Amino acid sequence: MKITIGAIAGGIILFIWQFISYGMADLHYSQMAYTPHQEEILNLLSEVELEEGEYFLPRLPKDRTADQHEFMMEQQGRPWVMLQYHHELETTFFSNLVRALITNSLAVGILCWLLLQFRELSMTSSIIAAVGIGVMAYCTTTYLNSIWYKTNTWPDLLDAVVPWVLTGAWLGWWLRR
Repeated sequence: MKITIGAIAGGIILFIWQFISYGMADLHYSQMAYTPHQEEILNLLSEVELEEGEYFLPRLPKDRTADQHEFMMEQQGRPWVMLQYHHELETTFFSNLVRALITNSLAVGILCWLLLQFRELSMTSSIIAAVGIGVMAYCTTTYLNSIWYKTNTWPDLLDAVVPWVLTGAWLGWWLRR
């Protein structure tokens, strides 16, 4: 029962932070910025009948990977883009919220189980373990991608620390009761 309540409450803490981070505080604006050219770009993408998917441009077709290094050297100094393309914008807001809450609760449930394996759990060890997990996830995914693709990850670093401090504090109190 401790794991279940800890997971749900911790999942809600993460969920609230994500709402603040992406919504109210708009910390991720730099990762989803507006361009006054959006209509032109969207119209052009529609016209070329691009398949839905994720793209890195420039890139050679998969069957020409042997030529990739030479091709990329020729592209030095030219523009490049990473693109996620979908034919239609779908606002599946409610189901996305539910999936986010379930995913957050699952992650916190795993953390609860790990914390209960500690011989002695303190508030400090709970917070350090929680932040450690958030920072490990950030370092091995978001930050690693930013090294290659030059993205701004400051908002993601905040997302890896702030809500996990709060979640670690909650679990440090709850799991020691």
